Amino acid sequence: MQYLSHILGGVVAKAADREYGNALINILDDSSLFHGFDMSGEETVWMSHGDRIDRIPDGFKILATSKNSPVAAMADQKKRIFGVQFHPEVAHTPNGQKILKNFLFRACGCEPSWTMASFAKQTVMELREKLGSDRVVCGLSGGLIHPWLRSFLMRQ
Repeated sequence: MQYLSHILGGVVAKAADREYGNALINILDDSSLFHGFDMSGEETVWMSHGDRIDRIPDGFKILATSKNSPVAAMADQKKRIFGVQFHPEVAHTPNGQKILKNFLFRACGCEPSWTMASFAKQTVMELREKLGSDRVVCGLSGGLIHPWLRSFLMRQ
């Protein structure tokens, strides 16, 4: 988020205090990343930084703040550019999966149509097209992935 802010004309500076570990953010806007969140309370997230954004780039809006970060999340909704100061991908951010789903399906407009079965079918089809009548050498050394790969490659 700091790099985005810097290259787009915002101001990034050293924070007075480092944030590492659990932190609380206040959600200011629930239209995209934080859709469906309770804006009346604080949300627990996992932070790991020693800097902060002092001025967001033009066109951006602050979505969330924390005690040490005046910008804990920001977005330019029109350009579909989003940034968060914290780690939504870790278990220490209890609602991180909800934030990531909001990013994928609300902010980016992705469709949740992927399945392992469709991936396997598509991959087998692509491999058949690329390989034609060529053969594949599969060396196994143990572990769980190797027998799966062999059976995957053996599909007709």
